[in-house]
Amino acid sequence: MTTQVINGVSWQVVQNGNDLNSVISSATSGSTLNILAANNITATNGCSLPTNLTLTFDLGGNALYFDNGLKTYYTLSNGDHVTLQNENQVATGTTNSFTGTNAAGTAQSTIYYASAGIFGTSGSTPTGASLTYKNVVQDLRTITSWANAGMAFSTMGMQVQFSGQNLLYYNYDSAYYLDFMQGNGFIVLDGKTQILGGDKSFNSSLVNATQSGSTNATGGIDVAVGAELDINWSSTNQKGYFYISNGKPGTTAVTDFHIRNNGTLNMTLSGATSNTTSIFGANTISGPITYAFGPNSNTMITASGLFNMSALRVLLQRPSDRMQTLPTMQVPVQYLQVRLVHLINSQSIRQIMFVLILRSQLLPQSLEQIQRLCQLTCS
Repeated sequence: MTTQVINGVSWQVVQNGNDLNSVISSATSGSTLNILAANNITATNGCSLPTNLTLTFDLGGNALYFDNGLKTYYTLSNGDHVTLQNENQVATGTTNSFTGTNAAGTAQSTIYYASAGIFGTSGSTPTGASLTYKNVVQDLRTITSWANAGMAFSTMGMQVQFSGQNLLYYNYDSAYYLDFMQGNGFIVLDGKTQILGGDKSFNSSLVNATQSGSTNATGGIDVAVGAELDINWSSTNQKGYFYISNGKPGTTAVTDFHIRNNGTLNMTLSGATSNTTSIFGANTISGPITYAFGPNSNTMITASGLFNMSALRVLLQRPSDRMQTLPTMQVPVQYLQVRLVHLINSQSIRQIMFVLILRSQLLPQSLEQIQRLCQLTCS
């Protein structure tokens, strides 16, 4: 390991995963740590980060690999602010595992393109912490066999932030239960972030917020002014692309899930094989799902279904910041198939359009409530 000063900032330059682990495990509470990779890195070991650590890990255009396909290596603590930046990882094989340089940088061994994230949480939400991906490419579209795992994020209780230009492309097969994220969703601060691919497992989701591991957690999608989030995800799951529910015994998962767009949001969720696959799925949720669209936002959401749950409260924020609450809908999911199209330019159209296909068995009182939902417009 060496130290390099770039534009007045001191960086610890690491050559391999052992170096990386040594530097991070030596960090102290309240410190600032800047790490620069000299070449591709294979992560190993790991630890819980000290509190109030400001950590930037710059891959310098190199790739990050893992010596274990089922592991989150460094878990955030209260007050930590962690940034992973300038990664360029492009898979060339069809399996998550391959033969590459080991963590010591001394020999060839079996390593992995993806694990459960280099940084994450240990099952409880760290207070005042943040995890940011900045200019990260993880293009794993060629991988068709995930028998040795490879979840993109294990950030239970936290939303992951994105800055700059990011591309995350994952194609999961049906042989292994994998969510893209077990966590609370995405925040796009600036630039353009693309999340592409899909899953083929019956029990997988794009975002699984059941295991947030904390009480009264919030989550969802936030896009800042001038930022863009593009999601194009294909799924054959039965739970919902965003699965929100009480998870671990004794904990309450996400109590408030939202879509707040002040920039550009393009979300295409396709490939459903059952009308129970929808944008949102849940067993129980004790809070609302909230939509909020800024005055200059542009939103397009296309999906095969809207809700997969027996009871729901929806809040829609109007440009004047007034809120309207719908009564709880009790709609048996087998009687309802919803195709949702959001074509929103808040400056001109100011309208949300729901296109519904209703079966004749739908109860009249349920139909009346859904018609109210369809008629909502922004004034």
